[in-house]
Amino acid sequence: MTTNPNIVIVGGGYGGIAVATKLESSLHKTHQIILIERKTHFYHSIGGLRTVVEDGFEKKVIVDTETELGTHIPFKYLIIATGSNHSKPAKMIKKRVPWALVELAGEIASVYQDKEVTLIHAENHLLTDKFPKKMTDLLAKQLRELNVKLIFGEKGTQIESDVQFVAFGAKPNTEVIITLDQSLIEQHTTLVKVKPTLQLENDNYAHIFALGDITNIKETKLAYRAGLHADVVTKNIIALINNKKLVEYSPGAEAMLVTIGKNKGASLLPMGNMVVGSFMTKNIKGKTLIVDKTWKSLNATPAA
Repeated sequence: MTTNPNIVIVGGGYGGIAVATKLESSLHKTHQIILIERKTHFYHSIGGLRTVVEDGFEKKVIVDTETELGTHIPFKYLIIATGSNHSKPAKMIKKRVPWALVELAGEIASVYQDKEVTLIHAENHLLTDKFPKKMTDLLAKQLRELNVKLIFGEKGTQIESDVQFVAFGAKPNTEVIITLDQSLIEQHTTLVKVKPTLQLENDNYAHIFALGDITNIKETKLAYRAGLHADVVTKNIIALINNKKLVEYSPGAEAMLVTIGKNKGASLLPMGNMVVGSFMTKNIKGKTLIVDKTWKSLNATPAA
């Protein structure tokens, strides 16, 4: 009896789940799609910040998974989607990505209005220079309306606090690639070198792809971009199977949705570098933090 060849995905985050779902939809009759994740749970990190202020919300951002350890799995194609390692206890704030600090301050200040919230950032503005000043100014205005104190560019100043949230940063989880071929890791970024097709840069590994936070693609690392990577990887694996020409990934324009609690925020849309305010931001992301869509993608139902 002939068994279907395996397509193995290592990493069960946003990118890994997206590519597994797409491949399963297209190739379930001819290939076995296997997703490997070392953790016992899927963590919806986009919604993680709200667990600080809303009792029971943690049930909406953690999904149980099945695990099987010590199994050797051969593969025809391999996809590495291992993401980033973050400081414990939670994956909240990424290195050089201050919008998470903005969202955390907004969550706390919008719920605990009697608390003094101070946001400290080493730069002189909330977001990086990739994002329009109009967006940065709008977010700063909304935080100040919630009485959040903003301190920029200060070093060496002592500030007393009862509770601190510190941004320690994130590190690409590239151990799998390092054990395969150290030369595939960029020394200055520790990111994985990939071709525009999202195959590993070395032609000896044309059957191995990488996607998401670990790639050296010059773009802001966001969950939705991992989904775009998944589209390209799926198309290219199907192309390899059928001996067709592969497609290339293009990063495209920057886009970002930054929430200030459930009802405020600002977003940068990719169409024409357009900045929009609270109404669109809260309806796209702020109200639910995309919990419903995430659980649907996992074929699961969140806790009430």
